[in-house]
Amino acid sequence: MPSRGLSGNNGRSPGALRQAVLPTILVIGVQCGRLDFFSRLIPPAQRRRPVSLNVPEGHMINPIVGLKRRQSAFIARLGAIVLLWPWLLGPLTAADHIDGPVTIAHPVADISDLYAFPNPETPGRLILGLAVHPLVARDGHFSDKVNYNLIVRKAVIAGTGLEASFDTSDEFRFSCTFETPHDSGHSVSCAGPSGSSVRAEVDDISGGESLSGLRVFAGRRSDSFFFNLKFSQRVNSGVLIPPKDSNVMEDMNALAIVLDVDVAKVFGPDAGSLFAVAAETTTKDSGASQLRRIDRLGRPEMTNVWMVPQGDQQELRDLYNKEEPFNVSKEKIGLYRTRLLSRLAFYDDIDGNKDWPPDWSHVLIEMLLNDFLVVDISKPFTTDTYFGIEYSILRSEPHTRCGGRTPDDDVMDVIYTLLINGGHGRQVRDGVDEPTRLIGDSFPYLPEPNNGIFAAVKAWFARRAVK
Repeated sequence: MPSRGLSGNNGRSPGALRQAVLPTILVIGVQCGRLDFFSRLIPPAQRRRPVSLNVPEGHMINPIVGLKRRQSAFIARLGAIVLLWPWLLGPLTAADHIDGPVTIAHPVADISDLYAFPNPETPGRLILGLAVHPLVARDGHFSDKVNYNLIVRKAVIAGTGLEASFDTSDEFRFSCTFETPHDSGHSVSCAGPSGSSVRAEVDDISGGESLSGLRVFAGRRSDSFFFNLKFSQRVNSGVLIPPKDSNVMEDMNALAIVLDVDVAKVFGPDAGSLFAVAAETTTKDSGASQLRRIDRLGRPEMTNVWMVPQGDQQELRDLYNKEEPFNVSKEKIGLYRTRLLSRLAFYDDIDGNKDWPPDWSHVLIEMLLNDFLVVDISKPFTTDTYFGIEYSILRSEPHTRCGGRTPDDDVMDVIYTLLINGGHGRQVRDGVDEPTRLIGDSFPYLPEPNNGIFAAVKAWFARRAVK
């Protein structure tokens, strides 16, 4: 059997599929939907208002006519994607999605998002969420050649204000591996600290909770990242533009792993409530070789906002992704520090004000180089809490929010506000305020996937635009 690589490719040729499907969608989309599509380009105020149909009581409008109109509108949307997607998408590099050549080559190991928050239903439990394989197809699946690791450490606040920092200790590691659907059922097994473990079938939302205090879900879910691509591109070029509700990630999906951890049972009764959380994906090139790190993630956007090269600067994102969480190499940390300082100075100049003097710049950069989410499970669950604990200690205030990150957190607004005005002025908004689907009320919390044909076609073109 030929090697499938990390992604477990099933042998279909993307080129052949593209040659067969693209012309068909293009022709049908243009011919059947062009009038409706181009009418959408006209400003709403200039469009002709629809004619009101006063149908006498007892009469019916022909349902076939309505069906054809709905079909035409739907096909028009497909035609719009075909015609404009390369221009609408551009380089999708403002998220941790697709954040370097290595992760582009191995999307099944590309960590797009990391979540950590208190269980909204049960006190004393920690929810850890990991999203990988952005733009995943409906038949996409996890790889049996990749280890998906979630790493937690105890954390304490070591200082505030100009001494703001965290100390971490006592690492707890969860390693999740998969049996892929090539020769058997698709299932996940996660091994945690103190001999804890849990196993479940992929897409089983019941979670298969074990007696050791773990519950797991793995499967395709709606991609909860959201942002205005054009806004991010302009900010990254030094220009602020008006916000607009235009979410390029609308209707996209990703693969997700969600762990529900009984903290006292898994970490021990004296584990405390403040934790630092990071994640990584690793693989082996052969059975006898050492583990090789492909990607890692702590705080969102460290690569595609903070590490993105400008001009002839060195590309550092793959180097950064290969660093061990909680243990950045001493040989390279100077490179990362210099890049972060230069990017902070760049963003700080955008509004014409200097909000980050040198002493505070160094405090922030040292905090960011310790790249992990900070979550306090003793605080009530709430959304819009990303970077909340860090903000509090920078201001020498006690933190009142749980921190970490939830799927509904508007991380792009938080990041750009932090960078551009230091949180001292008005919030910098890109105009996109929520994901395609909001966080669920129960486990696994990450919302169900988008299964419509429109979502599938949009993702198909997106995958080809970033290759």
